[in-house]
Amino acid sequence: MLSRILSLLFPPTHIEILVSNTEYLSPHPVNVRTLRGSIVLTCTHYDDMSANAAIKLLKKHGSIQAAKLLSQLLYDTLLEELSDIELWNPKHIILIPMPLSPKRKRERGFNQITKVCAQLPAELRTCVVIDILLQTKHVPMQKTLTREQRLKNVSGIFSISHPDKVRGAHVILIDDVITTGATLDEAIKTFEKAGVSVTAVALARA
Repeated sequence: MLSRILSLLFPPTHIEILVSNTEYLSPHPVNVRTLRGSIVLTCTHYDDMSANAAIKLLKKHGSIQAAKLLSQLLYDTLLEELSDIELWNPKHIILIPMPLSPKRKRERGFNQITKVCAQLPAELRTCVVIDILLQTKHVPMQKTLTREQRLKNVSGIFSISHPDKVRGAHVILIDDVITTGATLDEAIKTFEKAGVSVTAVALARA
């Protein structure tokens, strides 16, 4: 009875209905390039209605259902990629969610990529580490900035808290949506400066 009353008072939104009716997000992996030319493996296109709804619901409300859908999408996309890394690269693999600045983390209350990684199968979930890459500076929204401004805006915003934990490892860096990739590029550069090999992955490409 209570749930019925609540549903009448707070009817589900179109996005919530779409996500609740989605059982599976089909991967459509494509490699894209960032502003600096780094290659990023993307799982699907942001124009995919179900993927778009899941990402929005995850970022706004931390939806577990959305996190599960996106986690399966990520896992399916990574299967072949991980097999290639394990075949050609003897280093152990670490999965690192893109961090939020302390300010944005306080505002949102959670890191949406961490929620996605928490839903991965156990064999990958044990590879997830969230305390290594830190975003030490807050970056305002970059939609209206030029290429040069975007690159300058994100310069030096990341640091590695425990270099010893990634030494000799292969990092898979996971983000949600890539547009220009300026922020992701800076994170990649931070690891590369530390001598760490990186594969960048985004749930969706804009």
